[in-house]
Amino acid sequence: MVISENPLTFPEGPAVKILSRREVSRIIGAGVVSLWRWERAGHFPARIQIGPRRVGWRQDEIEAWIASRKPAAGGGER
Repeated sequence: MVISENPLTFPEGPAVKILSRREVSRIIGAGVVSLWRWERAGHFPARIQIGPRRVGWRQDEIEAWIASRKPAAGGGER
């Protein structure tokens, strides 16, 4: 029986950073309870289970969510 030296393959590209609840809360300026409510309502990226009692969010998904919420330049009413 031959065992491959590298049985797992991963896509090429930059590593994805996982942000903690505290980091996400600080970045977006909202409490952890708000994060969970928005996620449950489908208005926020889904969290990732990274341990038995630990969750996180992909940094690229949080950045995309922030970008999607920015108003268009000159689009606001006065």
